[in-house]
Amino acid sequence: MYINLLKFSLYLIISSLAVAFMPNQVKSDELNNLITKICLENFNSEAQKNHKKVNKEMGRFTCQCFVDKIAAGLSLQDAQEFCRKKAISQFNQTSKNSI
Repeated sequence: MYINLLKFSLYLIISSLAVAFMPNQVKSDELNNLITKICLENFNSEAQKNHKKVNKEMGRFTCQCFVDKIAAGLSLQDAQEFCRKKAISQFNQTSKNSI
């Protein structure tokens, strides 16, 4: 989990530098798209690592929540934890075969 968080932080820093010279709206959209992409990759990776089927709708829901919470000022770890719990509640994940 901490490796994924570190990896995500590194991608976020690099992406921030990459969009530094773009117009503000483009910067925001590009950064949100990049965060979403990395989030979905991590979501899918965790599912595969735990031998669970990927619930794509849950992944999109979780990552959109994550982007929203980061934009609202939460830390990476707090946003991740909040959105993980919210997604489990939203999708009522009692099955051990999907994530």
